[in-house]
Amino acid sequence: MPSSNSDICRTAKNIRPNIAAVKSDFCQMVSHMTDWERHAEASHAFDDLVGRYSNPTNKHGSRRQYHSFDHVLDCIGWIRAFYIHECGAHDALLEHASALWMAILYHDCVYITDDPSICSEVESAAVALRALSSLGFSYKFVTQVVELILATHHARPNLCGENGELIRAIDLHNFGTSLEEFRKTSPKVESEYGHVPRRMFLEGRIKFMNGLIASGRVYEHPFFFANMEEAAQRNLRDHVDDLKRELADLK
Repeated sequence: MPSSNSDICRTAKNIRPNIAAVKSDFCQMVSHMTDWERHAEASHAFDDLVGRYSNPTNKHGSRRQYHSFDHVLDCIGWIRAFYIHECGAHDALLEHASALWMAILYHDCVYITDDPSICSEVESAAVALRALSSLGFSYKFVTQVVELILATHHARPNLCGENGELIRAIDLHNFGTSLEEFRKTSPKVESEYGHVPRRMFLEGRIKFMNGLIASGRVYEHPFFFANMEEAAQRNLRDHVDDLKRELADLK
């Protein structure tokens, strides 16, 4: 059972699935939770979803370096690690938290960085609503998925209870990894905002990260707060210092 930050990070990495395994689970979930066998439709819906994670993040054609389907696979690894800690096996995830698992799949399928009129979480939720409804999932299930995707808008309050806390923590898992790993992912996120003037990006990023530091709590969920918060706060402070030095050099 994971008991430290390094143990949890190692577990999440080791049980991270591949795309084929996730597709198989997706198709099985469609078969189990809808009224009839829809393997062809499910396969097509999954392929469409994966393709959306290859869409550019802006009209300048910036490629997704962090918010690709690899991010989704990482997130599934992390939620599996949580369930191993809580239940002793990650098999319980699909049985007891199917809406959470599905929301993780769709939560960043739309990711736009150059149009403030577009809310990526709202658009991602809309994609999930259309796709899952067409596959025959119940209104209750689809609504749960949509609400969990909307919960990943971190500027908004969480209205989804523990599962909302979980998906928000999973979405920000990279903040609580090792400093070395965090430094690898940060440039990937930055590249998705390549169209933004560097000074403007630095000021915005510093403001966002200082807000997390000031809140004293990146992770609302008790498990992630206990095991990941210290590393997250350290990484944020270290990165803000780096960004401030670069900003000073630009002035």
